[in-house]
Amino acid sequence: ILLCYEMEYISRLIASTLVLLVDIKLVTDGILLLINPSWSWWQAKKTFYARHAPKLALVVALTSVAGSLFFSEIIGWPPCELCWWQRIFMYSAATVLGYSLLNQEGSIGLRYAAVLSAPGVLLSSYHVVLHQFERLVPEVTCGAGEISCSLSYFVSYGYITIPTMALTGFLAILALYWVSGREIS
Repeated sequence: ILLCYEMEYISRLIASTLVLLVDIKLVTDGILLLINPSWSWWQAKKTFYARHAPKLALVVALTSVAGSLFFSEIIGWPPCELCWWQRIFMYSAATVLGYSLLNQEGSIGLRYAAVLSAPGVLLSSYHVVLHQFERLVPEVTCGAGEISCSLSYFVSYGYITIPTMALTGFLAILALYWVSGREIS
């Protein structure tokens, strides 16, 4: 039992720290871009991201898929109904990105992944609100599922929960799409 607890703790710490770093990166780059979008550091980053955006988006999506499977199948935390819907969008994005990269059509896959990420952001945002205001709405069941959608298995760094991790993944895919210079249509 101690080994299982240690594995759970270490996995939460690693996942939460990765999400924290991505959140910091998204926020600081966004603020610096708003201050001066013509800075040379941004142009160099934009060139890098534009060239590698589909591959980076695939890494984000696969990491999200692996994390969700780890928490549910290895740690044993059953997902609620909102988690299942978020998984549908993220797993589909990972599949589309992987298939498009195998066929040398990464930009098309990134476009579809961005379209799949937009409703994922909405679902994840709603789920994050349920978690953050759990005291106001203690038992929110989302349908036929037996797991409450307001149940938090853990909170790290004061705000990171599993829905926050999903939201960060979806936002990272949308940010990569935006930086790559394509428009969602």
